[in-house]
Amino acid sequence: MNIPEDGIIKIIIEKDSAKTRIDTVLFKYFPSFSRSFFQKLIKIAKVKVNDLSIKSNYIVKDKDIIEIIFPEKLIPINRTSQALNINIEIIFEHQDFIIINKPAGIASHAPHQNYLELTVVDWLRSKFKNIDTVGEINRPGIVHRLDRNTSGLMIITLSPIGHATIGRMFKAKLIYKEYLALVEGQIIKQGEINYPLMRDPKNPYKRMALKDSFVYGDAKEAYTSFKVLNYFLNYSLVLVAPKTGRTHQIRVHLASIGHPLVGDAIYGALDNALISRHALHASVLKFNYLGIDYNFELALPADMSALIIKA
Repeated sequence: MNIPEDGIIKIIIEKDSAKTRIDTVLFKYFPSFSRSFFQKLIKIAKVKVNDLSIKSNYIVKDKDIIEIIFPEKLIPINRTSQALNINIEIIFEHQDFIIINKPAGIASHAPHQNYLELTVVDWLRSKFKNIDTVGEINRPGIVHRLDRNTSGLMIITLSPIGHATIGRMFKAKLIYKEYLALVEGQIIKQGEINYPLMRDPKNPYKRMALKDSFVYGDAKEAYTSFKVLNYFLNYSLVLVAPKTGRTHQIRVHLASIGHPLVGDAIYGALDNALISRHALHASVLKFNYLGIDYNFELALPADMSALIIKA
């Protein structure tokens, strides 16, 4: 359920939700927020039932009318106009696609309907008026993604034929990608990691590597090759070439062999005070589109270069 512009939502309780605590009911309607979030709203009288203030342990009844007043910071912004100010560089433009340099800190597309931050998709909508006709409605133009805190090269499709063709090329592994990664410690000179990946049952946001031969659940094959470009006192600069494109693949695979990305607070030990994100940069894209070879390369970004200087 989306939050309207005035931030106020009214819900009429139906029988299947009756006889349940109100904070649990609200979490059911808005799974992007926690029960504790709604408990705080209830405590400051931003949630009412039949125009009356209640407590978090209130048991809802059939036909109850619940009014929720969301904080102003959660009310939708004019995403398209604000997205004009996102600093995304267009590296190359073709009638069917563009190549961009995505900065760290911007998600490729909104992971859920109540996501508040601006995304690459918002920027696309501000720049290309017909982008909503290309691909999926919630992520037009997107044929692959980079994690929010990964910087570097992305292909964005601008036409239906480009979307279909490049989408097939990704599935057929006809697009070659390389990443630059700074990892903790002194990793071996080169190697390949082929542990299957699956969702972490304790945290659906995370992925985990299966190191034994027994594959179960939603595990999928994943292959990552790497070679060291340079060693530093505490880090290694590594060139990484994923042969599959699983969620968090590079991050999980490198962590699984004891060398997580520098600054990766999810798969590493701690945040690094010298960098505000995990140190991963999509540096190379190579492919052949309609008989023409394309080759794009980006140097190490400033924050990763600064980390090396201080290493």
